[in-house]
Amino acid sequence: MKNVFFLFLMLGVLLTFEATAQDNSAKPKKVKLGKTKLMVHPDAIYMLKLEDKTIEIDLKVLEEIDLSWVVLAESITGEKALVDYGDKGEFGVVLLTFTKEYEPEVLRIMQDAKRKRL
Repeated sequence: MKNVFFLFLMLGVLLTFEATAQDNSAKPKKVKLGKTKLMVHPDAIYMLKLEDKTIEIDLKVLEEIDLSWVVLAESITGEKALVDYGDKGEFGVVLLTFTKEYEPEVLRIMQDAKRKRL
């Protein structure tokens, strides 16, 4: 009986370790942003690039934005992402530039989403 219990215990530890290992090595997914297609890590952060600053965009908010408004989508990975964005850039950063015409609308959508969360 002790051997069976020990076997199940070890199996549980092994499965937990395997699940953690899979999270760290998640495969990039193909994302279409405007006319640009990128391979992006599932845990990458998305940033709105403005003239003087960048603002992080929540994925749920990104779903509310018309992606045809995206003029440029850039993927930053590796050490550059870590240097520029710290620990948040561990899995990469996607910089989104929207047409100037739609930037105010994107910012409004982001503010509305933030108010809903509060």
